[in-house]
Amino acid sequence: MNKNINVKKIVLILTAIVGISFLLLGAYFLLAFNDVIDIGMETHNIDEEKIFDIENIDEIYIDTTSTDINVISTNESEVKAHFYGTVKGGYTSLIPKLVAEEKGSNINIDINRKNVINIGFGFVSGDVKLDVYIPEKYEEDLKINTTSGDIEISRIKVNNFYLDSTSGDISGIEMETVKSTIDTTSGEVDLEEYIGDLNLESISGDINIEYKKFNNDMKIETTSGNVELLLPKDSKFNFAIDTTSGEIETDIPVTLKGDIDDDHLEGQVGDSDNDINIDATSGDVEVNYN
Repeated sequence: MNKNINVKKIVLILTAIVGISFLLLGAYFLLAFNDVIDIGMETHNIDEEKIFDIENIDEIYIDTTSTDINVISTNESEVKAHFYGTVKGGYTSLIPKLVAEEKGSNINIDINRKNVINIGFGFVSGDVKLDVYIPEKYEEDLKINTTSGDIEISRIKVNNFYLDSTSGDISGIEMETVKSTIDTTSGEVDLEEYIGDLNLESISGDINIEYKKFNNDMKIETTSGNVELLLPKDSKFNFAIDTTSGEIETDIPVTLKGDIDDDHLEGQVGDSDNDINIDATSGDVEVNYN
């Protein structure tokens, strides 16, 4: 009996040793293979530009993947899209390209990437950016859809602003809109000196909103992340703040309504029709004067 048990143990040990050896050998060959492939990869420079007249345009639409976006206000009279950077890869046919066109009253700006299974022969790395220059006099709609890339927006004034981001930080400075609708899956949102209505939904990431002027409605829903809201001292509004797991703090003198508890705060500041609604599942909420 003991001899059989010992044989079984030896077989199990040998099987484990063989399995681990194969795993280590496979990892070695995979690393060596990738090194060889990487040596053969070429670095490709990208520098493409498209220019459009802004007259009779009522929507600019930007759609990108794995590209950082900068939206910049300019005193020029044309919209300019500049796509640039470097990528490393084996096939020139897989280089991402700027595809931009005017359709009716819309300007569509797209970064075209071919969908491939990367086994070492496609593009393995890249650092690309898209700068979009928008004339100051353009005050219509701006829509952005992006997957995996940071977004920076500075000094624009538009009617409706729509942003759908799957992964990446969002930064806005001196943005003025009639209404902004932002939907983000993962990444921080920072808006400085913002003006306009705001509807923001976030699954993961901190949210920091600083208003330059406030006479608006604002709604924020977040699953995971802290929320900080800074308002001018002359702001008047009604508010309702809820958090499932987190604290609610404010240094603003408020008139409270209803019952007060750790995860709900409701009331008003002055007499106004403006509504602020914040719902945070996991994260602290702060509302203060700036």
